[in-house]
Order: sequence, then C-alpha cells, then structure tokens
Amino acid sequence: MVEEDAISPEKLSGRALLSIERLLLDNKNFKTTVLRFGGLIGYDRKPGAFLSGRKGLTGGGSPVNLIHRDDCIGVIETILKKGVWEETFNACADIHPNRKDYYTEQAGIGGFDPPEFEESEKSAYKIVNSGKLKSLTAYDFKYPDPSTIREN
Repeated sequence: MVEEDAISPEKLSGRALLSIERLLLDNKNFKTTVLRFGGLIGYDRKPGAFLSGRKGLTGGGSPVNLIHRDDCIGVIETILKKGVWEETFNACADIHPNRKDYYTEQAGIGGFDPPEFEESEKSAYKIVNSGKLKSLTAYDFKYPDPSTIREN
C-alpha cells in the first residue's frame, strides 16, 4: 500500500478519515502534512499483550504493519525540521513479520499467554510502504524490524 492507494476505502471509517485528510490538506489557512502511522508499539504499548490468550484467531499468515513510538516521534520531528508540507505519508516499519509468529513471540517476551491461531487459507492483507516518507525526508527508522524489539 502506497499513499495513493487510499482513493476509495471500503470501510466507513476509512472514508471518514480520507475525507478529513482532504479537508485539512485543502485548507489554505495553515500548512499541514498527513501522517498515516502503522499500529503503535513501544513503551506501554506491549504487542505481546494485544492478543494474549485469545483463541481461534485468523489471519496468522498476514503481515503486520507496525511502528515504534520512537519512530513516530522521529518522523514528526523530521517533518517539522525539514518543513515538508502539503504531503501525505505512510509511516510504518520496513519489515512486516507474519501476525502469528510476531504476536506469539512477543507474548513470550512479555510473559503473556500466547495467542492461538487457526490454520486457515490465505486471507487478504496489506503491506504498508513508507518509501515516499523515506525518499522525501531521508528518515531512517530506528526500529525497521518490529521483531527485533525486546521490550517487556
């Protein structure tokens, strides 16, 4: 998924968010840039707890689209420092481990009960691409692979 892929979201919530983004970008009374962050992890956002003990989960083979809080702050600081306005950026770690492996491993790291996934056929998924952000701002992710984060 690149930024331009969000032309006509299927869900009502996605359509509402896109409408708000356009409203902000079209307002000439201030400068703005839209940041579309992946799922937030780090510090008190412990991914091992997110699905802890849940059973019958599907989509275990789907990739995760996550970003560490330190990277969120770094992206915002970079946008402000470089004055990159009137843009829309995806902001997500470069590596996208599969959901089952990632959340099971993170549960172990945090001492949580592991989630249980059903074996299922491939489900639809999206991999969020932050290439535009990196290209226009030269931002270098502190945590490009969420699997390497060992916070508990």
